Amino acid sequence: MDRARYAVDAVVIEGRSVRSVASSLDKSKSWVAKQAARFRAGGNEALAPKSTAPKRRPTQLDVELENEIVMIRQQLSEDGFDAGPLTIQYHLAQRHGTAPGRSIPSRWRPNDSSGWLAVVAQTRSASRSGALKVRAGLRAIHGGVGEGSVLHGSRWLPTLGGVMNKDLVDQVIDVAQRVVASGAISANGHGNVSLRVPGAEEIYFTAGPSLRNHAPSAVVRVGLDGTLLEGDLPPIQGAVVAMHTAMYADHLDVGCVLHTHSPYATAYAVAHRPIGCWVEALAMFGLPTGVPLAGYGPRGSDQAVANIRASITPGVPAVLLANHGVLVFHRTPELAILVGGIVEEAAQAGLNADSIGGPVEIPEELRAAALQRAMLFESQGTTHA
Repeated sequence: MDRARYAVDAVVIEGRSVRSVASSLDKSKSWVAKQAARFRAGGNEALAPKSTAPKRRPTQLDVELENEIVMIRQQLSEDGFDAGPLTIQYHLAQRHGTAPGRSIPSRWRPNDSSGWLAVVAQTRSASRSGALKVRAGLRAIHGGVGEGSVLHGSRWLPTLGGVMNKDLVDQVIDVAQRVVASGAISANGHGNVSLRVPGAEEIYFTAGPSLRNHAPSAVVRVGLDGTLLEGDLPPIQGAVVAMHTAMYADHLDVGCVLHTHSPYATAYAVAHRPIGCWVEALAMFGLPTGVPLAGYGPRGSDQAVANIRASITPGVPAVLLANHGVLVFHRTPELAILVGGIVEEAAQAGLNADSIGGPVEIPEELRAAALQRAMLFESQGTTHA
């Protein structure tokens, strides 16, 4: 007989006082009185143990969202990307309309039936880069912790930010492949590509040694202040991040920056010679004054970045880097790749012309006419027979 039934029998049937029954059961008088009242109101059924589970669980996922989380995690893992809780929350935000970098509801967490439990809170950093400060706890179903976590106080924090956007990574890899396909690159494929992250103070940057067959896992997230937010950035590639971030900081319309050692343009850079407007395409695509030359500064140094900034001609989306290579920056990857190819073509034409008297620039008064002519044909569209 359980204590509730004993208390009811003692008080209701035997007529014992509430005080004596409470004393014998080591319970309070109010508890004994409550059991007697429940019996009088509903009989023995009222004494049956009741579930202590909440009637509603506002934090529990519905089956559809839970399945979506499991699917996202599986896809990220198959593609070789981080599949931690914050990465999954980021992709949920992309799908369901919450802007990246804003607070994401902590209720988006799978329960133990999915094999793991994550509790994540996300806040915006006060730093200029807008880096995400992660406050997360990981607990595996068997009581372990998430891979790649460190113990901080009484909570487990992931060692990686884990918010890399797969779509942006794919875009960066696609741009790298198209730069290689354009031919405006050295034989070893040395160079780097970066894309601005829309709505955030950060970029995605190729940290691999070559743009040829660049691995998605070697793409990193970097704040515009130069802070590495996610990924592994080797020193040799990290040294040139500053000239990328400088272009984004100085030109708010720039969405893509390319740096290569394309052979012919780099020859001009090594010779400390700017490229003149001797190829019509330069006038047509925003380089009517040619390609300026930035004085030499040690790789990634403040001096190098200052020289680049000082040499840029307003409106001209490219600059030669003395004793180094070429830097192109434009609104879109398509335009940046196009300009990079035009600069290399102009450099090749200039070097070839040197053997027959040297290149001759287009007269200044006709450079604008070349652009206007191109715009006229563009406005008329394709002509059909």
